[in-house]
Amino acid sequence: MADIPKCPKCGSDMVLREGYKGKFYGCSKYPNCKGTVNFDGPQEPQVPKGPEEKCPACGSPMVVKNGRNGKFYGCSKYPECKQTKNYKELCPKCGSEMTKRKGAKGEFWGCVKYPECRGTRNISSDEGAGKQAVINAEDTSDYGGGEEVPF
Repeated sequence: MADIPKCPKCGSDMVLREGYKGKFYGCSKYPNCKGTVNFDGPQEPQVPKGPEEKCPACGSPMVVKNGRNGKFYGCSKYPECKQTKNYKELCPKCGSEMTKRKGAKGEFWGCVKYPECRGTRNISSDEGAGKQAVINAEDTSDYGGGEEVPF
């Protein structure tokens, strides 16, 4: 195993952690010290998932990645090749593409070959996680009095 680095800010031992971008070393005195170091050890290899998508720029396989705006295909040779493509959901019954549809119970994935194929899939909760309610703090019309707004 590789030597565990010391914190560049305070000199303490580092702890191997995993974040949404991958593994990294974080200071053992977190949150008092927020020093980090990149983890250069063996990462889990990215295996292409889904259809056999090929990178239009270099011909390498594309892999499914998660970004802040949802899933997308990214070149497996990243960072040398930074090509991306939009993610396509596949039908569990016929393998065709799926599209977002609206029904009585909300949005869902539905096969584009409907009505011949009635393949559907629920939209997972992580796809809707980025949507947040917007609260307008300037709107105080319901507040009836006083000089201070209670929030």
